[in-house]
Amino acid sequence: MVDGKPQVTGSVAEMEIYSLLAKVIFDKNPSHEFYIEESYPFDWMYPLLKPHGLIMKVQPAAIVGIVR
Repeated sequence: MVDGKPQVTGSVAEMEIYSLLAKVIFDKNPSHEFYIEESYPFDWMYPLLKPHGLIMKVQPAAIVGIVR
């Protein structure tokens, strides 16, 4: 805490906040499609990711298997 305000230091802590924020936005908007350029892994997304060209689509439910 600095001057009564929370402070975050470091890229790992910052990315964890982004991950939690992305999860809240994803959960609160089930009727929208979400895509991500995966430069930093968000662990909760891995079972939901499906390749979509050069980016990944975040599916509303976990992917069971890959069909060729």
